[in-house]
Amino acid sequence: MDYAIEFSNVWKRFRRGEKTAFIRDIVPNTWNKLTGRNRALPEDHFFWALKDVSLQVKKGEMLGVVGANGAGKTTMLSLISRILKPNKGTITTRGRISCLVIAGAGFQVDFTGRENIYLTGSLMGMRKREIDKKFDSIVEFAGYEFPGYEKFIDTPMRYYSSGMFARLGFAIAAHVDPDVLLMDEILSAGDFIFQQRCFEYINDLKRNGTTVLLVSHDTYPIMAYCNRAIYLKDSHIMADGDPCEIVRFYEHECSKQAKFGAADIVPGQGAGEIAMLSNVKFEYVNRKSDGLSLLYGQPVEGSFDYKYSRFPLEDMTFSLVVYRKFDGHLCFRVLSHMYDRYPGKREGHVKFKIAQHNLLPGDYVFDIEIRSLKSNTPLAVYRERGFSIEHPGKYLNSQLCGVYQPGSVHWDLG
Repeated sequence: MDYAIEFSNVWKRFRRGEKTAFIRDIVPNTWNKLTGRNRALPEDHFFWALKDVSLQVKKGEMLGVVGANGAGKTTMLSLISRILKPNKGTITTRGRISCLVIAGAGFQVDFTGRENIYLTGSLMGMRKREIDKKFDSIVEFAGYEFPGYEKFIDTPMRYYSSGMFARLGFAIAAHVDPDVLLMDEILSAGDFIFQQRCFEYINDLKRNGTTVLLVSHDTYPIMAYCNRAIYLKDSHIMADGDPCEIVRFYEHECSKQAKFGAADIVPGQGAGEIAMLSNVKFEYVNRKSDGLSLLYGQPVEGSFDYKYSRFPLEDMTFSLVVYRKFDGHLCFRVLSHMYDRYPGKREGHVKFKIAQHNLLPGDYVFDIEIRSLKSNTPLAVYRERGFSIEHPGKYLNSQLCGVYQPGSVHWDLG
């Protein structure tokens, strides 16, 4: 098998704190080292950024890397690009590597954009003749859908925005014609149009056999563009496989530890003075230790009792709200008023049913609310924090992204 990158039992360790904080420390530190007076530091002064990582990436493969901050993602790319060396294990790379670990890394802010193109291009292995030939194309790429970008090319880069840094950095790296392209959150500072242009270019690289490693907290590009993904956790590879399955596993792991707070400022289910919800029940669901679950496509049914006081009855409505647990994204909110159902009294019993919610498998937070129409604020909330939609084993495939699957869709392909 022809691999572009191979990790074999790689370990990487860092020391906490600075080894030499000031120039005045150099002489005594050197003397202590020569005389053997340096004492061995205890193990808790060090931490392992990567632990026994083994990985093989095929030529032409686009590998996505997900994981929480501090999991070792940037360290992995820094090892591949030889910015760092491993403490244990071996790393083998084949071909020319272009690395974008930090937007604008290596740029000299007192130099102009033009000067930085030549400086950074040279550091990436391009000869002056090659840069001369590609200069106009680099500027055009960086200025894609950015009117007047070329006018700043002779301006010192200290006056560039973070987006302009990212544009020029990616444009230079894209013109190195790399065999391996490493990207670490490099497009987060760019605008949407430029990001789309970059991913079009990355797809061209894939078709031409370039190997791409993409580290991103934005999981959509991982699912949409990569043909494989790994999940780094606690400095080692937790999972490796299909991008959509890896992202869902990663989000599920994160949601276990997340403290969902997007709507926690609203009154609880026992607010009492204004409104109150009680005896909330969900029907036909599987009950687990960490919450409720049901299969994709299965209706959501339930009931509750309510009491309402003080404000006009016409101002009250019932609301069903679903958030994605991983990041608090609001999936939908529906009101009883939308379906011409108006409370006729200040206390009573309510049944509800969502026949086709079409939420994709994942972890969600489900709210039942008594809401004020006039102020659009919740007056009482019942929150089910652990609400999981399970994969049914049919209907869906691993390439589906997002949170919602449309219902019946008519395709006319004539």
